[in-house]
Amino acid sequence: AVFFVPYLWAAIYANTMAFALVVTIIPAAVITFNKGYRPARYFIVGWAVFLLGVFLHSSMLAGLLENNNFTLNAMPLGAFIEAILFSLALADRINCMRKEREKVHSEYQKRLGLEVEERTAQLKQEKDKAEQINLALIEKNKLLIEMANTDVLTGLLNRRSFWERAELLLANAMRNEYALSIIMIDIDNFKMVNDQYGHQAGDQVLAAISHILKTTSRESDLVARYGGEEFIILLSHVSLDGAKVKAEQLRQALMSHEFDVSDKLKVSASFGIATRISTTSDIDQLVTEADSMLYKAKYQGKNQICTYSVLS
Repeated sequence: AVFFVPYLWAAIYANTMAFALVVTIIPAAVITFNKGYRPARYFIVGWAVFLLGVFLHSSMLAGLLENNNFTLNAMPLGAFIEAILFSLALADRINCMRKEREKVHSEYQKRLGLEVEERTAQLKQEKDKAEQINLALIEKNKLLIEMANTDVLTGLLNRRSFWERAELLLANAMRNEYALSIIMIDIDNFKMVNDQYGHQAGDQVLAAISHILKTTSRESDLVARYGGEEFIILLSHVSLDGAKVKAEQLRQALMSHEFDVSDKLKVSASFGIATRISTTSDIDQLVTEADSMLYKAKYQGKNQICTYSVLS
């Protein structure tokens, strides 16, 4: 529907249908169970467990519950338990039919056996389909997590995700006592780009700059959009001199790149670097130091690199 109507309408429709499904299928199962259909009890419990998993996982995504292994995997775990209960329901169903076959004529037994085989095949198809849906849900969940961790425009890590991963790298650096370097980057006079060429062109420039930063960085580097036209890179096992070399390479790459907007546009950037080798440092202080060097570079005329280093 999102190809033809606004996303909000599609989301409202999807949530409405999901709610209608839940409020319909559970009462229907209860009514069926009250009529004496034994496998309905497995169906009711299975759906209840699955919906609980969905609720816990959704609450985690909404920030209402802590993000841990249980809440992260609550939905697929609920689906797994649901599949087991459905298997028990199938076993109970087959057992009932076996007892019925023993009470009737051999012809009726043969006919019933054929019906059981047909029904079993159908249930197997439905089970296979349910497993495929479950796998699709897991993949969609992975995609949602990835979308939550990346900036939509640039495809780089967003600020929150950068901060979380940087804390882990800092903890490792503190244990092993190796250098961490932060490079803060701000595109010079970017407001003029938006004013002269429009915000759409400005977005194209930011996306192109992000591509340059990503393709020229190591796989172990953390590259993120820090906000607006500001970017941040965390380098592990890189000294102050190494960070300066890296920043200079990026500065030259940005200056020489021609951005394909209404005409061949070129931009420059200012860089602030902070390097720390210490067992007591924290990532917030390191970012603050790099940010202060960035503002110093901007104040001194832009398109340059300023550094800050604390070795103890």
